[in-house]
Amino acid sequence: MFYGHGLDVSNESKKVQTMVKYFELIGIFMARALLDDQIPVMPLSPVLLKMLRGDDCGLLDMTQINTALGNTLLAMYDAVCVRKTNAVLLPGQHKSFTIEEMGLDFVLPGCNDHMLVELITLGSKTPVTFDNAAVYIDGVVIFMLQYGVKLFV
Repeated sequence: MFYGHGLDVSNESKKVQTMVKYFELIGIFMARALLDDQIPVMPLSPVLLKMLRGDDCGLLDMTQINTALGNTLLAMYDAVCVRKTNAVLLPGQHKSFTIEEMGLDFVLPGCNDHMLVELITLGSKTPVTFDNAAVYIDGVVIFMLQYGVKLFV
């Protein structure tokens, strides 16, 4: 969990171990190709390439990982942090919604009951409101970009 309590996700899970093996394999493949003066033709995420270069990634990079989630977070950020209003206009919508009407809680979007990633302590019981929406946005971005990707970089 973020914000003072660390992230409560086990690095020893089988899924994480499998992902680490895949990243190691890709790293070995690319290193050997470069040693042989070959350029591997392999589509890599622009966000991953930025992280490998050591560049900072943030909210704007979320759309390259998950377009719908990134656009939703950008719309929330625009409403709460830029316009200082509770009216969120989602892309492709004509009617705005309040943060509370979105029905979000402090759980990583897309999680199910089997893999629940709470962004704060008791996140599944804490609704996202206008007052705490910036913390929610930061939590999702931090998990997706810093913890979720940097774990393997």
